[in-house]
Amino acid sequence: SSGINAEYGALLPVPSSSTSRKLKPVVETESSIRVILTSIAMSGFRPGYYPREYNPKVHGPYLPSRYYGKPDTPLGDVKLGELKAWVGRRDFSPNGLVSVLCRGYEKWNHKFFKTQKYSAVPILQGFALFSIWMFFARYKERKSGGAHCKYH
Repeated sequence: SSGINAEYGALLPVPSSSTSRKLKPVVETESSIRVILTSIAMSGFRPGYYPREYNPKVHGPYLPSRYYGKPDTPLGDVKLGELKAWVGRRDFSPNGLVSVLCRGYEKWNHKFFKTQKYSAVPILQGFALFSIWMFFARYKERKSGGAHCKYH
């Protein structure tokens, strides 16, 4: 009744007391392709919903750049003998990878774009990323060293 639907972990209207009608997530009511992609390939990725670990009473306002799961040892504090176990606790599922990329983007966006004094740093970072991308995209052209024919 607080507006939190525990079944889906998002702020959705909760049905009144004893209704037999269950709320369905938006993904199930859309096209069957999206349902299949979401249920199989993304293994739980739910766009438009809060993470399952997020609790507004405990965490306060939602921050997209924050990890709401159980805190773990930072990589800098991990000893070499514990490194294999630490890597084993990471989430390498498609959902986990998408979550990491989204959190990283939100941190970068908040640090460089959502500021009071805007600078040229994000533009320069974009140019650097484009340069690295083109370096690897044109590798086959440069691999021969620029020789178009055999020297006689």
